[in-house]
Amino acid sequence: MAKRWSESQHLAAGWYREHGWEFAEAVGNGRSGVDITGMPGLAPEVWSPVNQHKSIQSKLKDAAKRTGLAFVLQRPPGYGAHNLPYWLVTLTLSDHTDLLHQAGYGTGEDR
Repeated sequence: MAKRWSESQHLAAGWYREHGWEFAEAVGNGRSGVDITGMPGLAPEVWSPVNQHKSIQSKLKDAAKRTGLAFVLQRPPGYGAHNLPYWLVTLTLSDHTDLLHQAGYGTGEDR
């Protein structure tokens, strides 16, 4: 389990380095806080569920305790480096809505 999770962290950090966060680094086992550092303003949790007892909601709550936009990057079972672009990202509906508004989507006073 720990090997898959650690590998997932390193794959994700590499993805982010290649896509605009040049200082993204996997933290590895035994360190508290975000799972990937070097992403200012973001609080990523990496979740690699294979018979894990934690739910995606509990992982998101863990991420939300930290400073920054909380999200969970989920590596689905059977996925690896070859299909990394198809891993899933979960964030709260409130944060999702805020991001859409900031990107120019939506209408009305709440925007």
